[in-house]
Amino acid sequence: MVGDKRCDISVEFVGRDELLLNINGKIFNVIVNSNSLSHSVYVNGRLYRIEKGSGLKFLKEEKGKAKKRDVKITMPGRIVQVLAREGEEVREGQAVLVLEAMKMQNEIKSLSLAG
Repeated sequence: MVGDKRCDISVEFVGRDELLLNINGKIFNVIVNSNSLSHSVYVNGRLYRIEKGSGLKFLKEEKGKAKKRDVKITMPGRIVQVLAREGEEVREGQAVLVLEAMKMQNEIKSLSLAG
């Protein structure tokens, strides 16, 4: 059904990228070619191009602009230096420890808890 209208639809695959679509007795020849950026859809010889959207592009359109996102990953490492003492007040962005992972030392900084 499309809205309140009943449709009789059948599909016959002619090839890997080509099909015949029968909607209420009207036949449509559909060919779909895809690449990494878009889909080219030919319906009875008429071209329709559909761009593939990336997740980032979708987020930009949804929120108006891209936002910083946290990426969490499990990686073995060891703490080589603690820069803040227990109970010490730290400011946002202050380095609190040095983590060594994959032969690199990274300063881990505090984050703001404000939403």
